Amino acid sequence: MIDNEYQIQRALCTATASWLRACAVIAAWSLGLSVVAIALLTLGARSLAVPTLAGLGVVATAGLLERYFALRIRLDAGLFQGLADGAISSVGVLDASLEQLGLRKTNGTAGVQRSLDDRIRGARRLARRHALLVAAQSAVFVGVLLMLR
Repeated sequence: MIDNEYQIQRALCTATASWLRACAVIAAWSLGLSVVAIALLTLGARSLAVPTLAGLGVVATAGLLERYFALRIRLDAGLFQGLADGAISSVGVLDASLEQLGLRKTNGTAGVQRSLDDRIRGARRLARRHALLVAAQSAVFVGVLLMLR
């Protein structure tokens, strides 16, 4: 029974890591929007209307926040893959490593482990927030394009 549960957990970690890696497509889209927005801001700062400049500024700023989300997602994907491959032997070892690197807040909860299900829910929540941010960034970008017509 224990071996079967271990295999299920490894499969969950593998699936989660794969799903998080797939979020790179969304991250690439956002990066492209950000680059175009920054280029338009740089090249057209004197000739574009203020609402257009403001929209481009929002797109570029959203791109900075998106880069943070993309970094977190990439980190989580690697950690889940490490758990799946056995390179990280347990969530306790993972927590200890993250604490030592200063990447996990203890807030007086030192030694308290989050379950694998909680971690997967957290990763999914992060990916959803990332997708929502990129959707909002895309909507603002479309609005800017409509203003340029």
